[in-house]
Amino acid sequence: MVEHTYKAVDAEMRSGPILGPVFWSCPELILNLPVGKDCDIWSLGVILVNLAEGIPIYGNSSSVLALVQISKLKAPPLKDPTKWTTQFIDFHDKCLAPNSAQRPHAAELIEHPFLKTACSQSEIVEFMTEWRINDR
Repeated sequence: MVEHTYKAVDAEMRSGPILGPVFWSCPELILNLPVGKDCDIWSLGVILVNLAEGIPIYGNSSSVLALVQISKLKAPPLKDPTKWTTQFIDFHDKCLAPNSAQRPHAAELIEHPFLKTACSQSEIVEFMTEWRINDR
């Protein structure tokens, strides 16, 4: 059974009831503070971690522990930053800035060097194949 802890948000970006996965929830959502589009940027950062490491932030923890850690306004660093480019790490860090006011808007992120250095489709297939082999 999957726990749900997203918050429903009205048109004025006020916090609401909890609904959705804990591990993608931004700190302000967990702390019942007003949320906005910057919460989506946090979730993008969690997706990056999930894709890079095969598990979201605090994914090995219980939902309760994940809530506590995220509500303390911190995201863990990447397990092995030497595997990643400085552009990826910077993009990751910007998305997972603990303070929502410090997270860039999507329009800023789209211009980030990490997104400007996209790989080819064959490189993606090679990466996924290597990841599957090393993950087992």
